[in-house]
Amino acid sequence: MNKKIFGIFLLGVIFLLLGGCGSTVSSGLGASSTVTGAGDFVWSSVFLTSIDISTGTIDPSFSKETTTYTVQVPNTVDHVTVTPAAEDPYAQINLAGQTLISGEESNQINLVVGVPKTIEIKITSRTSTDEKTYTVIVTRIPSNDANLSGLTVNGAAITPTIFDKDTIIYSATVLSTTTSITLTPVLEDLTASLRVNTLSANSGDTVPVVLAAGLNIINTV
Repeated sequence: MNKKIFGIFLLGVIFLLLGGCGSTVSSGLGASSTVTGAGDFVWSSVFLTSIDISTGTIDPSFSKETTTYTVQVPNTVDHVTVTPAAEDPYAQINLAGQTLISGEESNQINLVVGVPKTIEIKITSRTSTDEKTYTVIVTRIPSNDANLSGLTVNGAAITPTIFDKDTIIYSATVLSTTTSITLTPVLEDLTASLRVNTLSANSGDTVPVVLAAGLNIINTV
């Protein structure tokens, strides 16, 4: 019996010594406990418990040990918001330069078609002793609408004369003295890309086309 009591007494002494100087015990995996000068333990963590995104689904499914995710959103979505929830509600969260509390929705994050947007979520423990960064890469997929809603040709009369998006071939005859015409194509989906022959253009741009004698094929893609 005396041996058991002696052992407990020694543990108590060690505990008081730790409490007197203050120390941090970290798991090295994102959670830690700090012993304050008063001998109190302060638990902290830099893990998230969830990442919610306003549109789309993160891949892979969320796990606090997984720090990188991807998301694809429809072409019509031009922004997203992200809501991270922390394992420790007192952890500090910084998302794309914005300071958040656990469960708070971020500001709108704008997206560009076909350009992956990297969103970093940095978690700092309440004791400022640990950090972890989660990364969400959001891609706004390109449009699958390749239609024009209008096509105007200046310097030539096209046949058929009325534009129809389902008609993809038009013809025109010009005088031999005509050396150029202009085309003004208008996209049905303004996020789609556009080229007239080899020239990139925006919807509604007036694009000059130089003509050679004989047959000229003008592609609008």
